[in-house]
Order: sequence, then structure tokens, then C-alpha cells
Amino acid sequence: MPSFSIFTACYIIFPMKVTIWVMSLSSPALNKVRDAIKTVLGSTASFRSFPAVPEVALVKDSTLPDLVIADIAKDPDGLTSLMLALRAIRPVDLAIVTGDSSPGIFTRAHQLGTIDYVLDPCSKPRLQDLTRRYLSMRFSLTGLMKVSQSDLDKLLPPIRHSFTFSDPLDQEVLTYLSSHPLGVGVAKAALDLSLSASTTRRTLETLAKKGCVKRVSSSQGAVGRPSILYILNPMP
Repeated sequence: MPSFSIFTACYIIFPMKVTIWVMSLSSPALNKVRDAIKTVLGSTASFRSFPAVPEVALVKDSTLPDLVIADIAKDPDGLTSLMLALRAIRPVDLAIVTGDSSPGIFTRAHQLGTIDYVLDPCSKPRLQDLTRRYLSMRFSLTGLMKVSQSDLDKLLPPIRHSFTFSDPLDQEVLTYLSSHPLGVGVAKAALDLSLSASTTRRTLETLAKKGCVKRVSSSQGAVGRPSILYILNPMP
């Protein structure tokens, strides 16, 4: 996983203006996106919002974005045309925030080269992660004459074990863990997922037995009782 904190620190020391176009988002989602990005980028972020995907003709008359954040499900063809027009002029990154969880929409976004895909409703920390991911993708390779496999592996997410779950709760918990790369304890997971502690612990232990979750001891527990965190188990 990228070391987001390092890239964010470098950005704070050497700030650059980032122009962001946000389009096709609901008002609540738009407000959350603005708030999360401002928290990370501060005054260096410049926003322009559109209620829908703008016409390609606008590209010729505007200050072009560095990053587009859009709901691809609202107008996938329009967004595809817009990104092609923008990228014909300069490199532009794309991130998706959408309430559509269908595999087809995700595949369409993946083919467009999205750097992140966030399902709405979403939390402010998850949107802050989106911003940090953008910073890492944009600045981490700056100045390198060549990239190594190690450089690329730091940017690309690790491949996780693939399992078929008969219980949808297993998949829900696994998806939750994917946004907590440093691990999470039973109490926090239960609170975030609105589950009882016993159900959460049982589900995490089930995932651990299947090999896709591992237990990690943490020194943050009470004196004499180390806390146990659960973390996604990467492919060996």
C-alpha cells in the first residue's frame, strides 16, 4: 500500500495548486467530497462543480482539471467522451464516487483508468483516503528516470485472497477491512458496522480460519492484555 502520510507531508512542504472538477454527485455527496479534500489539500485545492457531465466543447474554454471526481453511473458514455477529450490535451486522473454497486459500472470505471472507486454513502475518512491516493499516484514517481517493480507495487493495491461466501455478512466485513489496512479491533468494527461484538468477533474468526484475515497483536490494549487487531491477509 502507498505510504499516504509521506506523500501528504511532501505535498504540504511543496504545495502545488490542484484543480478538481466534481460532477454528477448529489448535494450531500458533493459536500462530503469538498470537505474531505479541503481537509487534506487546504487552500491549494480549486473546485469546479457540475450537476451533470459537461459537454466536451467546454474543454476548449476552461482551465483543465488535474482530477475529475464523478458518478459514472449517471452518464457513463458522456464521462467516457469527456475523459478522452481531456486526456487528449493533458494527463487527467479520474476517481469515482457512486451509489451504484453493479459490477458492470465498476468494470466501465476500471477501463477508464480510475484511481479510486468509492461507494456512496461513504465516510469522510474514506474520501480523505481518495485524496491521499491521488497525491501518491501523482507525485510518488516524480523525478525518477526509471521505475522499479518495487516502486509500482507500492502504488498498486495488493491482490487479496478470493473466496465465495455463503453468508453475505462475511463479504461485508471483508470489504470493511479492506479500508483499514493497519487492522481494526472487534469493538471498532462492531461500532462501524452496527453489529454486536459477539457477531463481529465470530465473523472475523470465521474469516481468519478461511485464511483471508490474520490476527495481529497490538500494544494499545489494557495493561497486561494486548489488543488483537484483524487485518486482511495478502496473497503469499
